[in-house]
Amino acid sequence: ASVILSKSCQLVIHVVTALERGGAQRVVLEIAARLHDPGRPQLVITGARVAGPGSLDDEAEARLHKRLVRLPSLRGAVDPLADALATMELARAIDGLRRRYGAPVVVHTHSSKAGVLGRLTARALRGAVSVHTVHGFGHDALGARAHALLEAVERVAARASDVIVFVSDADRLHAQLLFSRSWDLNSLGVQKQATEAAGT
Repeated sequence: ASVILSKSCQLVIHVVTALERGGAQRVVLEIAARLHDPGRPQLVITGARVAGPGSLDDEAEARLHKRLVRLPSLRGAVDPLADALATMELARAIDGLRRRYGAPVVVHTHSSKAGVLGRLTARALRGAVSVHTVHGFGHDALGARAHALLEAVERVAARASDVIVFVSDADRLHAQLLFSRSWDLNSLGVQKQATEAAGT
């Protein structure tokens, strides 16, 4: 995973389920917009536009332009057929970008659905490194049955991750219990010095 900080990394692809207004979505937009460099582009793959006011869609389109890629099949709700289609379309999109920009590429996933599908897709592709940021665990709000299922899925996705980033110590400790593994805490943010150095 040292390729993430290496000059050999050709492209960073952020994958997030939707651009509703929230902390994870804001982090994705700011990183992709502020840290973009022609020598190492930052792209965002997301689902369809969020209906109604309050989303980040308009802002993302204005700031990212062609670096914003839409996959309408990528949805938040659990839908086996749509999820299978989203996985295939995600693999096709990432593989096409890898062929265009060259390998290796970093697939940086955010949010639960995109996090699972994106990590499994990256693991299946050659020349892709998987990074996942945990912006929080919301399993408890979904009921006991869904909670158990999602935790099992998270364990599988964690094995497909080259790097997992936690934005809080509480999330790190929760993951330590969930995965029976110790993790280091890595804070994620766009520092002022980094954005100024990027010229944005």
